[in-house]
Amino acid sequence: MSSLGVRPLARPDGAKAGGGKAGASGADKGPRAGKGQQAGKGKRGGRAAGKATPAPRKELSAYEQALRDQEQAEARKQAAAEARKQAAAQAKAAAQAKAAEQASQPPAPPQAAPPREAPPQATAPRVAPARPTPPPAPAAPDLQAELDLARASAEQLPGLVRERDTLLAALDDQRRTTDAALARAERLERTLARIQGERPDGAPLVGPVPAPDALAALGIRGPLEADKLLSSLAEARMGGDLLGTLSVDDPAPLARFLDDRVLRLGGCGTCPEVAGKVRLDVPPARCELCAGDDLGAARRRFMDGTLVNGLSRLAIVGGSAKLHRILRELLVDRRLDLVLVPGTLRRTLDAARAEVEHVQAVLRWRRPDAPEWLLDDVATLYDGLEIPVRDIEADHLAAFLVGAGVALDDLVS
Repeated sequence: MSSLGVRPLARPDGAKAGGGKAGASGADKGPRAGKGQQAGKGKRGGRAAGKATPAPRKELSAYEQALRDQEQAEARKQAAAEARKQAAAQAKAAAQAKAAEQASQPPAPPQAAPPREAPPQATAPRVAPARPTPPPAPAAPDLQAELDLARASAEQLPGLVRERDTLLAALDDQRRTTDAALARAERLERTLARIQGERPDGAPLVGPVPAPDALAALGIRGPLEADKLLSSLAEARMGGDLLGTLSVDDPAPLARFLDDRVLRLGGCGTCPEVAGKVRLDVPPARCELCAGDDLGAARRRFMDGTLVNGLSRLAIVGGSAKLHRILRELLVDRRLDLVLVPGTLRRTLDAARAEVEHVQAVLRWRRPDAPEWLLDDVATLYDGLEIPVRDIEADHLAAFLVGAGVALDDLVS
């Protein structure tokens, strides 16, 4: 019974109390042990019967009946399980036999389909136009190859940028050298023509006559009468007619005179007046100091490039004494030490090096439309210095100050 998973029922209270050890063992052994105990047969049964009072017969029979019912229920469950297994095996065998029989028989011939009636004639259906076949999708790019190519290009970029900057700097130097050579060739050609006594067009050259002598020969004597003549011509707006009759053999002296005595101002209001200079009112775009730009903002940009970067000792080479005077008045700061060298005064190499020996940088001011602004033999005196030298091209003062501030920023970056 224990192998079938049947849990024995609890014994009645009467059997527990009166049976003792013998009664308990007789109850555990089943019905046969119970019968021997009831008849009084066997030594153990007799001793048990003599030692303890037997339980009432009615309660013992009920306990046995319950055990018997449990055994019968378990037997029925096992029989039902066996029957289900046999039925499943028989069904499986019958299915296999039927499948083998169907496989051994030849297949039945297909039945002929009944003849179809001819469909009524109708108009041909409208056929939709075929859709154009899309072009094949492009092959997926090799992303890894593109990534490697991009990385290689990025690694080469700094070197290419440096090479480009070097070539641009060399090109600028070559252009400046060419322009200076052309200007000098023109001056030499004019000098040679004057020495040979010929004009550039081949006509004979009359010796130059000073303007005061020419005016005196015409009845206008002395500087006072010359001033009155020019003033009267200006009031009559005939100054242009007078200039049309004159020619200048060498414009350099005239340029020096105008640069030293005349200041072109555009009436912008921010440009300073210079004592001792004749003011000539011109449009703002031709102002000699700002050319329409903000001169105050240009001054602040220059001061930022010097004091913020710690470059307070500078040399400016080039320009006229007139603009150097304006620079000194404009850039007033006790922390700033400027050395101003005019570009039109020739000097020796030793003198030029001595002027800039204590400065931190040299700024060479070049004006594209005025080669004499900085003579070539003056500019070359500062080549090969141990201190940095920067060239700044500007046609007016405000542009020079802004360019100088940018050059000083690049110098310390």
